Amino acid sequence: MSTRANESGEVTQPASRELSYWHATDETPLVHGTVGDLLRTAATTAPDRIAIIDGAPGSERSWTYREFLDLAEQCARDLVEAHDVGSRIGVWAANSPEWLLLQQACALAGMQLVTFNPAYTYAELAFVLRDSGCVVLYHGREHRGVDLAAIAEQCVRDIDTLGATTALDSWAAQSTEHPHPSVVLPTPGETDVAILQYTSGTTGVPKGVLISHHAMVNSANLVARRAGIEAGCVYVNPMPTFHIGSCGTVTLGAVSSVGTQVILPGFDAGRVLELVEKHRATALLAVPTMQIAMLEHPQLQSRDVSSLRVILTGGSIASADLVRRVKQAFGCRFSITFGQTETGGPATQTDPNGPVWEQVETIGRALPHTEVKIVDPLTGETVPIGERGEICSRGPTTMVGYLGRPGDRSLHDDGWLHYGDLGSMDNDGYLRVVGRLKDMIIRGGENISPREIEEIICTHPDVVDAAVVGAPDPVWGEQVAAFVRVREGSLVDETLLADLCSAHLARHKVPKIWRLVDTLPLTASGKVQKFKLREAL
Repeated sequence: MSTRANESGEVTQPASRELSYWHATDETPLVHGTVGDLLRTAATTAPDRIAIIDGAPGSERSWTYREFLDLAEQCARDLVEAHDVGSRIGVWAANSPEWLLLQQACALAGMQLVTFNPAYTYAELAFVLRDSGCVVLYHGREHRGVDLAAIAEQCVRDIDTLGATTALDSWAAQSTEHPHPSVVLPTPGETDVAILQYTSGTTGVPKGVLISHHAMVNSANLVARRAGIEAGCVYVNPMPTFHIGSCGTVTLGAVSSVGTQVILPGFDAGRVLELVEKHRATALLAVPTMQIAMLEHPQLQSRDVSSLRVILTGGSIASADLVRRVKQAFGCRFSITFGQTETGGPATQTDPNGPVWEQVETIGRALPHTEVKIVDPLTGETVPIGERGEICSRGPTTMVGYLGRPGDRSLHDDGWLHYGDLGSMDNDGYLRVVGRLKDMIIRGGENISPREIEEIICTHPDVVDAAVVGAPDPVWGEQVAAFVRVREGSLVDETLLADLCSAHLARHKVPKIWRLVDTLPLTASGKVQKFKLREAL
């Protein structure tokens, strides 16, 4: 049976197929080793290359690979001196070089880093601390005016398993000022858990996802290769580090390319544009909401962003209009990634050198060494090419499992991860997402895909974003409800949007309920929390 190679050199399957299944074989070998091994390799390869730049306003701090590895090993010895190997170490802070230092220190110390959203309330933080069994919590000092230290101290008093809490920046300074040179670092295995991350919660209570060193290292490397990230790249990172796209795809992607990461304390469109110009950045990962903010920022026209070679996106689906606008404004290649925390990073990705239709119509094909299929949600059988069903994947970057949830069937015994996303696959293995399985609206017995309606609404030039959900209805079961964010000063109203939908959609798909809103509730990864929209109805 013959095979073909795409523009990235990946060996693909023959086009003649009947079922929605794709196995991305590739001559590229998987990387063997841990997150710490990746840093050590980079420090040996280019010890004097800048690894980290602090992108906080007014900061001039930076570290070479040699310097950063030395600090990480000192901090790792401090962890081993205080805690058992395999302990779970919590971090509750905004982006900073110290956050990245703790990540590497945990990897070198054979401990599991547990990442928490700094926007958590006391109740949310207490829940995940109890669920994870963290022995210590390293926290930021404040976040958006909230005193994190006070909340952390309250958690220490209330949670028996949490032994201590300390400010992240103080710990990093003390670890390097008072080293433990006699402490011998352990040798973690690549199948050991590197990070425990909690799902962002588009549907409710978060679940702890266990991700191995092997998964994180290979996911970052495979994404970087398909995106064409070159050795010595400069990555500007505005993504929250508690998210896999930031601490995995960007952070480890930069290390695997022996490149430089410019880490921002948080997203600010003007600051991102400034840092791209200042450091001649070549790569950027930003969710669609961030890209929209940069496109609309007044500094865009005056900043020199010509150094950018590729912009990656993920978290939520980028509209065709957004892809075109970004490519035109920044003049660089574009790559869409798609996956979940449970996939250890992206499972599919578009080829930035591929045709325009790949970027605007699909989420690409499976990354090397990964299998993807579309199944009937009821029977579990793989559906024929072109039919809709649930997206599933299996591969070396898939999570170990959920913490404390052995009965959860999202990850089946045969290694297939079930996404809860609805999609289809064409004859060449390209995937298209049509919505969430749980988001499907059933009106009078008819299945309605919210994604189809959202795409029509977003074709209006004054619409920034839209989210469609089902609203309870005593007669029809559910009615279609649309939440729409429009540009400031726009005269768009419900009648105009309803007419737009009526011109392109069957009558039963046209929203009956309209809400024009200033914001949509989003997770840190940029996904709309539709359960909150349903609650608002």
